[in-house]
Amino acid sequence: MSTAAKSVSSHHPSLARVGDAVRWIEIFAFALFGSTSLSAQTWTVVNLHPAGASRSQADAVTGGRQVGSATYGGKNHAITWTGTAGSVVELHPATATDSYAVATTANVQAGRAFIGGEFRPVIWRGTAESFVTLRAAGTGESVVTGTTDSQQAGYVVVGGRYHAVIWAGSADSLVDLNPPGYQTSLLYGTNGTRQVGYASNGIQAVAGLWTRSAASFQSLHPAGAYASFALSISTNPEQQVGYVRYAEVGFPRAAVWAGSAATFVDLNPTDATGSAAFGTDGTHQVGQATLGGRNYAALWTGTAASFVDLHAFLPGNYLDSQAQGVWTDGVTTLVVGKATNADPNREEAILWRLAPLPILLPTVEIRGPQKRTTRSTRFTLQGRATNAVRVEVSTNRAYRSAQGTANWQFPLRLRPGRNRVFVRAVTAEGIVSPLRRLIFIRRS
Repeated sequence: MSTAAKSVSSHHPSLARVGDAVRWIEIFAFALFGSTSLSAQTWTVVNLHPAGASRSQADAVTGGRQVGSATYGGKNHAITWTGTAGSVVELHPATATDSYAVATTANVQAGRAFIGGEFRPVIWRGTAESFVTLRAAGTGESVVTGTTDSQQAGYVVVGGRYHAVIWAGSADSLVDLNPPGYQTSLLYGTNGTRQVGYASNGIQAVAGLWTRSAASFQSLHPAGAYASFALSISTNPEQQVGYVRYAEVGFPRAAVWAGSAATFVDLNPTDATGSAAFGTDGTHQVGQATLGGRNYAALWTGTAASFVDLHAFLPGNYLDSQAQGVWTDGVTTLVVGKATNADPNREEAILWRLAPLPILLPTVEIRGPQKRTTRSTRFTLQGRATNAVRVEVSTNRAYRSAQGTANWQFPLRLRPGRNRVFVRAVTAEGIVSPLRRLIFIRRS
């Protein structure tokens, strides 16, 4: 499943740059269902900030790979990670002044690099040396904002105006998607079949959906909106996200669509004075919400009421945060973005992870040898157990509970001859440890 690229670039005309926050090692954050049952899930947070960087952010995620940028000595470098700060790999081209990676699949990373006095669209395949520019002849400044393995989406400057375009991995594959009747347009994401962004007639910005041609442009603009922007698209299921404004000076409201203007859903949380959605995996939407004057990383599952404040899982020394990309395999959900660490005062790349709690299997231990000979008719069996709510003992396949759990004991009555004893530990969910077997031989 490819991550549809997004990332609000410095060229975006309407959404102000947001501060961010976060730093540190993986921490336990939250048990979603409040128990350690098999269905429980927990949020953990990983600080991806590379050593030696003065700023970093993560913009997209697919599976085990994340991409973004970090600043070293005042220069921005495109980078990629595989889940930890120490896994960072430089994508920065040797000929570039600055570079940014904003989209990724498992195989292709995409973004822009400042070369020769202008931004150029670029793709990588995991290393700086794999860098390829997609700048086509006759175009000015160009940017890639989204990618699949075989298609890139973005925009170029043609005659002083932005035009939405797609590529198929090479400069000469460029296709201009600027819709008839619109002066400018920009793409922010692709799933390989359809592309999202917006087009402007000089008066109004209109969120749009394309299918690989200029003539295919379809408006996603909600009725009554002043302006709208689509910033990301998913595959299976297909979904578009972005934000809308209802007045020129009105605050943005996070939006999700399912392929048409009529399917628009307002995601702005109650009490939020602004929000925007920057990424989607078809189930989850991520972005930011403004609460109490600060921007906080946000996650939704299709409705305003489903809002989850991801900032709540960060340490208290983080001021603002923003989520940029999301990916799921149906079991684990990964969210990437950035947050502002108050001390030191810098933006740091963050990875949020929602996954099932580890299943802690029960264990049971028994003091003494597994085979014993005695003349006694009684014996107190003792031992220890972990991750269990009870210990059970059987001498005839009918289990009875021992006294205690972490430290347990059980009174045995031994028959003449061979006595087989079985011991097991059991969790609250009924998970049973491997059986411990003992042999007692009672001599008369």
